[in-house]
Amino acid sequence: MAGLNLLKLVDRIDPFNKSAKRPRKSDGSSRYRFRGGVELQPLPLIRDAHGQEQNSLLTKKLYQCSILFDFDDPLMDIKSKEVKRLALNEIIEFIGNPKTLLPESAYSEIIRMVR
Repeated sequence: MAGLNLLKLVDRIDPFNKSAKRPRKSDGSSRYRFRGGVELQPLPLIRDAHGQEQNSLLTKKLYQCSILFDFDDPLMDIKSKEVKRLALNEIIEFIGNPKTLLPESAYSEIIRMVR
């Protein structure tokens, strides 16, 4: 009798057993938060701005990059996804420049973006 119970337990655990019941996986990421049709607008280039305006643009672009999109449907929000891609590339180029001095406020925005 104990052997029969052990076989049932092994059948439930065995990942290769077709009849084993497995918990259903989530269809989406637990980190994805739908923001309800947000359409990102292209912003001016950071390198074309000066001083405080540059810091303001950096903050706005970091906010744009913190918005998450659903990639299950590649055609959904395609314009906003492209705006975000361009903003990410621009931020990388801007931060990677050795002459760039980031304001203290940018660090908290960067952390918020990748969180």
